[in-house]
This record gives sequence, structure tokens and C-alpha cells, in this order.
Amino acid sequence: QSAYDRGSGRESHAYTFIHTNDIKARTAELFGADMQFDVIIGNPPYQLGSDGGTRDVPIYQHFVEQAKALEPRYVAMVIPARWMASGLGLSEFRQTMLGDRRVRTLVDYPAASEVFPGVEIKAGVCYFLWDAAHDGDCSVTTFRNGEAQGPVLRNLGAHDVFVRDARAVTILQKVLQH
Repeated sequence: QSAYDRGSGRESHAYTFIHTNDIKARTAELFGADMQFDVIIGNPPYQLGSDGGTRDVPIYQHFVEQAKALEPRYVAMVIPARWMASGLGLSEFRQTMLGDRRVRTLVDYPAASEVFPGVEIKAGVCYFLWDAAHDGDCSVTTFRNGEAQGPVLRNLGAHDVFVRDARAVTILQKVLQH
């Protein structure tokens, strides 16, 4: 908090948004008891500065979790794609995202520079649409070198990691059968 405290004269809702156990009560306190979100759209902060080691600490997953906890109709966010397969303390978030049948659309950019020119984000970025009324497979599109693969309807929870290349899924299924 000390590293990211903005002071009383500046907006500080983002810090509070991810550091509360009851987001609905905190939102009612900040904005009024009748507040109900229909749509939450965001490009949350991706990480805190280095933890003293060699890597930064991801925080975007907390924004996604809190947004869903507000029970909106839709959530759409741009986030790093590292959650799809890597560690960094994202295993629980990955399993939640892969098992959430309300993720209706996922658009993946393995090279973040296709979305944010001049910016390097390891493993790329993605955006997703979470639809509270959806209960089914996800429409997945992957962009590589400006070309789209998909959209392809996929069960995100079919594997414990997200296989980014839809063409590789059939190969993986054949290998797993043997």
C-alpha cells in the first residue's frame, strides 16, 4: 500500500477494489447502496513492482475476481495472457478461468506488440467477455502476425492449461489417448 498510495487528494478506488473481503459492501459504501453494475470494462494494472526478487508480482487477477464478485451482467477486460499456462501464483486463477463456463469470448494475442506497439509483455495479452447468462463453450480467436485463427468454440476447461493454438488441440488429444 505504501508504494501505491495515491494520497487523499487523488482517486484511490483501485487499491480498495482489490483489498477488501466484501466488494459489494465496499461498493455500497463508496457509491450508494443501490449501485448495481451491468457492465464492467477494464484494463487493470498488471503487476506490482518487483517483490525484491527477479520478477514482478501479478495483480490483474484480483481485479477480475472482484469484478465478477460484483455480479454484473458482463465483464470485459484486457489482461496479460500469462495466466493461461505459467506459475507466478496464478494457478488458482487459471483453474477458475478455465472452469468458468460464463467466459463467452476469448481473444488471444501471443505477441503483445500487436495490441500495444512498442510494449513487451511476456506471453502476450488477451481480452475476454464474461457473460453471466452464458453457460457453454467459449469462442476463441488467436491473432498471430495480424492473422486470425478462429473463432473456434472450445471448452476452456478441457486441460489444466490453456492450449493457445487450436490446431494443437487435436494433436494433444491424440497423444493423450495413447
